[in-house]
Order: sequence, then structure tokens, then C-alpha cells
Amino acid sequence: KQTFYADMIYYQPTPGRPSLRRAMADYLQRILSLPGSLDAEGVVVGAGCNAVLENLCICLAEPGEGVLIPTPYYAAFEF
Repeated sequence: KQTFYADMIYYQPTPGRPSLRRAMADYLQRILSLPGSLDAEGVVVGAGCNAVLENLCICLAEPGEGVLIPTPYYAAFEF
């Protein structure tokens, strides 16, 4: 049996694979006993902290605004 499909070993969509996002929405719905349904379009699954934090900054900051990164910080944030 094939463990990974060929398209699963390359870069994935920024918000995550649609099937994973649906599965995560269903999982969160089940374990949190949320009233109503959780829309998978509002779920983002990242491949690591750098990608998730970068996307979060892009979502929260307006063009031209600065973002402060306090120290100590993750070494990969050195620009």
C-alpha cells in the first residue's frame, strides 16, 4: 500500500490541504462540542512555526505597518 501520494511530498497550499483542513475542523468540532458546525475554510494548518507566524503577521498587520519581534526569539527570525 502506498503511504504518500506523489503530490503530498512537495510544498502544500499555504492554508493546508483541503482534506486535512476538513478533517481538522471535524476533529475540533467533535472534541470541543461546538454548537453548530466549524467551517473548514476558517481552519489553517501550517507546516511549522515560521510559516504560521508569517501568515499570522500578514493577516493582522496592514500594509506599511511594522511588527515587533521581542527577544529572546527563534533564531530563524534573524533577518
